[in-house]
This record gives sequence, structure tokens and C-alpha cells, in this order.
Amino acid sequence: MNIIFREYGRWTDTGERTFRAVISVLGDAQQLLWTGIGSTFPNPFDPDNPDIQTTEAYGCLAAGVYSWEYRDDAHNGEPGLNINNNALLDAIAKNPNQNGQPVIDHVDIHAAWNDVWRGSAGCPTVVKPQWDHFLEIVRVGQHGSLEIYRPNEGLI
Repeated sequence: MNIIFREYGRWTDTGERTFRAVISVLGDAQQLLWTGIGSTFPNPFDPDNPDIQTTEAYGCLAAGVYSWEYRDDAHNGEPGLNINNNALLDAIAKNPNQNGQPVIDHVDIHAAWNDVWRGSAGCPTVVKPQWDHFLEIVRVGQHGSLEIYRPNEGLI
């Protein structure tokens, strides 16, 4: 199974523009199984201190191809898709949570917090109203590839 995120937004997007990635889930024969909306970016700022924004707050998974595995407890004990078995992965900028290195780890695809807040410290998210349907397609024990496309990669 292949999951593709095509991101058309920016890390700094908020409100109605928060979720601008088109998500496609393809079966083993590359047939389209599901489409939805999400984001490949973490929160645009630290909710505990809104003055700490984007790269000063979080790391962000770089565009590329990864592997994923569904786990009931992937994201803080909740269902999600674990990316590359929690390995250290490339980030698009220096990550303050990795001593300023351009890497990120413990990345999962998970439900967004709500319709205007990603609720992510570095993970791709699926909008909350579509999460349950997404999980009907991507079930326990499944695995596959994740492709992240971001034409504005350098534009935070």
C-alpha cells in the first residue's frame, strides 16, 4: 500500500489554510483506495509560547520516500502509522529538538488536533473529521511506502 502526501501549503499557514496537502492511498495494484486532506508540516508555533515559531519550535520531515507500519499505539498510545520504525530521518531545517541537527525521529502519521490546528511536533497529519475513514482503509498490521511531495520545500 502506498500513501502519498502532495503538500501545497506552507509551514506558517494557519486557520482555513492549515491543511493543504492532498493525501492519496493506493492499493498494491496502485488503484486509488482513498483521498483526503492533511498536512506534512508540524504546528506553525509552540502553543505554550507563540513567539517560538516554525524551525525554532520543531523539526519537519523532509520530502522523500519512507516506509510505514500501522500500529495501535504508534502516536502517544493512539493508532497511527509509524514512519521508518522511529529511525533518525532528514528534516527540512535545523531541529531544536535534535541539538540543531537537520534530522527528526519518532515520526508518525496521526490525526490532527482539530480543523485548524495540526497538533503535531513534526508528524504528517490527517484532518480530524477524515481520520476514522482513513483508518478503515489503513488497518492493523498493514505497511507500505509513504511519499511526501512538497514543491515549496524551501519556503517555510
